[in-house]
Amino acid sequence: MVSQTGKLMDIIDKSALHLKYKAWCYLHRILPRITWPLLMYEVPLTKVESLERMFNRHLRKWLGVPNSFSSIAVIHSHEYPCLTWEFHQDKLEFICRILRFSIPVSLFDSRGQWYATCTFTETTYDCTSVDRTDLIVVDYSRKTIVFATAKVDDMMNGIWVCSQDNLRLTTHVSLSKGIIVATEIFVKGTLSRTSSENAKHVLNCFSCREPDGNNVEVLVNGRTEDSITYSYDADKCTHHKGECSPKECSCDANEFTRSFPSEMKDVVISYSCDMLFTDPFSHAKFSVLSTVVYNGTEFSAKNTSISLIKVADKIWNERFTVDGEIEITTGKNLKTKVSYRTIPDIILSSKCYSLF
Repeated sequence: MVSQTGKLMDIIDKSALHLKYKAWCYLHRILPRITWPLLMYEVPLTKVESLERMFNRHLRKWLGVPNSFSSIAVIHSHEYPCLTWEFHQDKLEFICRILRFSIPVSLFDSRGQWYATCTFTETTYDCTSVDRTDLIVVDYSRKTIVFATAKVDDMMNGIWVCSQDNLRLTTHVSLSKGIIVATEIFVKGTLSRTSSENAKHVLNCFSCREPDGNNVEVLVNGRTEDSITYSYDADKCTHHKGECSPKECSCDANEFTRSFPSEMKDVVISYSCDMLFTDPFSHAKFSVLSTVVYNGTEFSAKNTSISLIKVADKIWNERFTVDGEIEITTGKNLKTKVSYRTIPDIILSSKCYSLF
């Protein structure tokens, strides 16, 4: 596995692609290829360390970072399994994020009844659903399974469950209240070193649902310290100083990391992440703010609050027509039929696909 992966990395390195596209090829072509065997089989630690050294060598070259650079700054952990829901092209989608694909994953509806199951092999997956017209998509690189229902009706309301072995993930579907009841932020604070020299506080913010603009506002002791944004088009992470330096920040569409220098004095510091979300149907805007506190020794979660920024301009009456569209009543008591429209799927560069 190490030698074969090394040959692929060399092919990318010797290609005429721009350096940033070489890093893109590693992230979207090489990494998904080795993720499965690493999850499925017991790989000796020596081989894993060899892979890490090889990847770091190439990434430092392509990203233009020094040898002292730590790979932790660019590799996101995605250690937050979760389940959420949203509307996409007239369908209700359940997005289940998991940590591994070695064990089957099942979806159960709001009545506790089985709805769908996916099983996996090294190269393929097999999914079955109550309704054969449902669409189920597995993304190994993002560790997600998207269950898209063929229809939407009032039986969708309630708690849905994504289950894998002993893992039980839940999300609350309320067609009348919208996505606000199913939107969370997971925040974690860590101390990067145990010595006082060059010590850092690392704040990690994650949401199962992508925030507006793929952006997070970072606050320290209640005051805005930074704003981090991920760009799909450029595949870059930027903040108030420009493009993120690996020593300061990193991000993707759902997860954001910001580092702060710390002198490790006996002082209490609060770190907060604030994300803005918009309900695609009702157009309600709200922010979710979650906080962790460093007490001079360790981090602990403090609280999470939701603030309504813009009230909904449409209200569900949960009446569904036979053609699959949804009949609603607006604030002026006028009935109309609507269909959901979301941002077009991201079209990724195909330049590196011709290399293999």
